[in-house]
Amino acid sequence: IVTPSVVPRGPVRGKTSSHKAAVEGAKKAAKPNAIVELRPESPVAERTPAQGKAFRERVLRALDRKVVISSVFPLKGGGLGLVVADQAQTQLCLDSLAKIKDYKVAVRRGLWPKVILFDVGLSKGLSVEALGALLKDGNPELMKGVSLSPTGSNGLRQDTELVSCIYWRGPHMVCAVHPQFYANLAAKGEAKERCPSVFTVPSLGTYRRHVPTRLLLGIVPAVVKRGISGNAVKYRHLLGATIGLSYYVEAVPQAASPNRLRGTTLVPVLIYQHNQGRRSAAADLLQSRFSSTVVDMVCLQEPAARCRNLRGFRYHGQRQGEEAAIISRFDLPCHTVLTARDVCIVRSTAYGAVSLYLHTADEARREEALRVLHGALEAWPRGVPLLICADTNAWNTAWGSTVTAANRYRPQWSRGDYLVQWCTERQIRILNDEVSLPSFESERHSSWIDASFLYGPADVLAPVWYLEDDLLGSDHRLVRIEVAGDTPVKPRLAHGLTDVAAVKREAAKLSRNLSPYDITEALSALVREFTPEAPATAGATWWTPRLGMLKAKLKRAQRRYHRHKREHGPDAPSTVHHREVRSAARRKFNAEAKKAKGVAADRFYKDLQHYSRCVRRGAPRIPPAAICPPGVNQADFLLSRLLPSDPTRDQDVAQVAWPNQEEPIPPVSLAELRDAAGELRRDAAPGSDDVTNDIIKDSLPELGEHWTYQLTRCLQFGLYPFGWKQSRGVFVHKPGRDPSLPNGWRPICLVKSGSKLFERIIVERLLSCPQIADRLRSPAVHGFCRGKSVDSAVYRVVGLFRDGKRRGKNCPVATIQLDVRNAFPSVRHSHILRTLAEYKVPPYLLDILKSYLGGQAVSADYGCDHGERGLQCGVQQGSVLGPFLYLLSTLPLVDRFKPLEALGIFLTLFADDTTISLSARTRAALVNKWKRAEGHLLEWADDAGLSWEPEKSQALIPRTIGEDLTLQDVPIQVVNVLRVLGVWIDKRLTFQHHIRLKVSEALAKLNRLRHLGWERASLTGAKVIRTYR
Repeated sequence: IVTPSVVPRGPVRGKTSSHKAAVEGAKKAAKPNAIVELRPESPVAERTPAQGKAFRERVLRALDRKVVISSVFPLKGGGLGLVVADQAQTQLCLDSLAKIKDYKVAVRRGLWPKVILFDVGLSKGLSVEALGALLKDGNPELMKGVSLSPTGSNGLRQDTELVSCIYWRGPHMVCAVHPQFYANLAAKGEAKERCPSVFTVPSLGTYRRHVPTRLLLGIVPAVVKRGISGNAVKYRHLLGATIGLSYYVEAVPQAASPNRLRGTTLVPVLIYQHNQGRRSAAADLLQSRFSSTVVDMVCLQEPAARCRNLRGFRYHGQRQGEEAAIISRFDLPCHTVLTARDVCIVRSTAYGAVSLYLHTADEARREEALRVLHGALEAWPRGVPLLICADTNAWNTAWGSTVTAANRYRPQWSRGDYLVQWCTERQIRILNDEVSLPSFESERHSSWIDASFLYGPADVLAPVWYLEDDLLGSDHRLVRIEVAGDTPVKPRLAHGLTDVAAVKREAAKLSRNLSPYDITEALSALVREFTPEAPATAGATWWTPRLGMLKAKLKRAQRRYHRHKREHGPDAPSTVHHREVRSAARRKFNAEAKKAKGVAADRFYKDLQHYSRCVRRGAPRIPPAAICPPGVNQADFLLSRLLPSDPTRDQDVAQVAWPNQEEPIPPVSLAELRDAAGELRRDAAPGSDDVTNDIIKDSLPELGEHWTYQLTRCLQFGLYPFGWKQSRGVFVHKPGRDPSLPNGWRPICLVKSGSKLFERIIVERLLSCPQIADRLRSPAVHGFCRGKSVDSAVYRVVGLFRDGKRRGKNCPVATIQLDVRNAFPSVRHSHILRTLAEYKVPPYLLDILKSYLGGQAVSADYGCDHGERGLQCGVQQGSVLGPFLYLLSTLPLVDRFKPLEALGIFLTLFADDTTISLSARTRAALVNKWKRAEGHLLEWADDAGLSWEPEKSQALIPRTIGEDLTLQDVPIQVVNVLRVLGVWIDKRLTFQHHIRLKVSEALAKLNRLRHLGWERASLTGAKVIRTYR
């Protein structure tokens, strides 16, 4: 194959004149090369690196000594490609390789002339042989002189087929045809620089649309009838002024696959690869594409900063200076395995994905990126396929690059050869089509530098690689990889649009004999039936995809104008023409921008409430990160760390005794039920049954008698419904914590709606117990109590600190903030029941609480892993009863500290936040008081099964006391400013530090107001502030 010896577009930067002269001399001395392909006649098994090396050596030994090979590369299916340095040696190479048994040898025909079928209605599964047969049958006048003998006219090709390859540019099909066929077409005057027409008969396969389709073709029969399963497909051409013809395809449309539709149970696995060049327009266009396409992951190189906050997607990357990142669909179970500057690895349930960026000039960074990837591959499970999407910044024929006499000495070739060798040694397959469009294309030059690879078993995913003819706001084309298999997607319900009247109407028909769990399941089924699915999330910005396209056209017009102005002068005809083109593009862009801003401003002012809610800073979308080695279920690992076990739980609970219930159990009344339902928040998140508190409240008139009857029976038998003990766990990231460590996550349990109602009734009955009510009125107890919240707790701590300072200048005072390690999930069940029994709680409540605490289980997803764990100790965070039971477990500590208040030792409790306030006349007395308080704290923690965390405890001491205060022999950190329940307290009680922080938060909100106003409706800062006021 003689490749055209032309200099590639684009200047060679940074080269001296002597270097250019040497390159020109090398070009003249260079000889045209050829590519020979050696393919097995039948599929071969996967080779190990040693077997691959032996096969290459075997092929090279079979060659004649005169044949010079410049490089080799692997082919799909176990073949090998060889680049012959001199085309004259091609026949000698073919004769030498023909001696290898079970292999067929041929010269690559990818450089045959190409023709394009515009908007063709052919199936993408059409084979090369079928298209060649259609070309041959429908165009006999173009077959003159076309030789399809095993040895072609050049003596080198094996021209047995009319078409050598097919690939797609969106809806257009590009095919490489026989040179003589193309010459006959060109002789008719229809093949200049770009062939506008192709002579063929359309395929009778699956049509992608059944609407009138314009197909640019040549001469074909006026009416052709062929049967497809008894149906006739007619093609009528309409001769016009142009060469192109129009066809109206009349066929029975095939039903679309349900797996391809959004909102169903299963969606296909679709992965994108794109280099955005850090352009915000690329992020906007990518967001607009998500509204019509279900995409699992997008592997990004040089990502735009705006991709970190795309709606509906999570961002995997370093978030600062990263060159590789991955965004995944929010409901896709996956977790981050590794993040580096140039490498990002994410694993989902069935596969993994890598985004790799190899720098174009920094060889040290390229080697470091490959070293990091090599370490990840060694630890990667061999049974899990791994897709590697890379911007290689290298050339190689394996992913479509063309070898010419002009570019064969560029350094990109050596990088490509090294990368191919690196992949071959690790058994990594190349997914790119051998003939495709350039993946990188600018106004000055184009090249093939984006490549996709597969590590691991190929039969599991069966990936299909496509290169779309869409730059998507960048200078790199979008790569689409379709993977076999389906990913389950749970539909998201729009709870605000539930047909409450229909739910109430059907709920009134439920039987009274249904168990409490069956009532919630019936409500769940009704809610899912009468609640529509929530639409796909979309950005609230005024920027539209059309604005992105118009802006890209304006930028291109500006660059053309400035280039012509620089090269030809400001008054040249070409410069004047491009100036007018630029002005027209600018007018279109400005008109569209004005229209979009007006629409966004109207939407902005109609939804001020939603706008004001967005002022609050949203929680960061931190994706789960790998917290344990590969092969370990990360959900089980995290649950075991966050939810500890208690091996002696059953024995300890059995030792707690209380008398039997002798008095009649008060039944649950409608008034009590309405009061309990009134305490439920309407904006709370639904549980795993998708039933919100609104449905519980609104359906109370229809289901009130059902609830009272069934809940009364639960209290009489002392059995908590088993189905309500199964909760769904959600891991919430703690701000500022490392997501790769277990303590960076907080487990929240989402209980079912009926359980919330029953728990509220139990809480109200516990509050009515005399001894519990008396202790909850203590000034030391705050939180989960009526009238005592964060404000009252902070007021008490500040007041005690101020009173201690007023005792005298030399009287020391201290405020110590203590931290309980993993408080809620670690408290013993036996301690809770023993405490309630000591406070004379009615026996029937103890029976129902014993049943409530026993047999609880939490199921949770972490990334792509699912885990379940039974609760042997602790209470559930996220429920109503769980935190209240923890508060009751701290009442013995209140009893211990009550007699110490006369000595200047005060306790303040708010859930698991514990604050000790001390004041004394001397420093030694202060230390002694702390030791006395420490003894009570340790005794209570030992009884409750808890432990203190001295490393996180802090103390505020205005004056030095000569020695450190210790907790479990660990010194407590002394600070100048102490944070107590969100309020920063300083030594002088000036609150200046707290004021500075709050002012900075207020300024940050105002700045967010300004940015939101511009982003949502293109409003200036002055307009936003005026609207806010």
